[in-house]
Amino acid sequence: MTAQDVAVGVVVVAVLVVRTAVAERREPGSGVAQWRFLRDAKALAAGLIVFVGITIGALVSDVRPGAVLWALLAGLLVALITYQLTHQRPRS
Repeated sequence: MTAQDVAVGVVVVAVLVVRTAVAERREPGSGVAQWRFLRDAKALAAGLIVFVGITIGALVSDVRPGAVLWALLAGLLVALITYQLTHQRPRS
């Protein structure tokens, strides 16, 4: 993993932390709600499948190790989207 990969990962994590802090400041309790998807089994399963698939693909194709960091971010994004799609309020 190169220094650039680590720097990108740190920036992404910092953006997520600031986003959560701003939401929490505006409405107390909303920061916890933003990360609730990490407790949902369906969302975590979908994210894990994406993470493992990308990681295996990166290892087989001999891509640089920073691909694992991107696989983790992709897995988290898929978990978040899965949670949002499965927990929508029905439209009237």
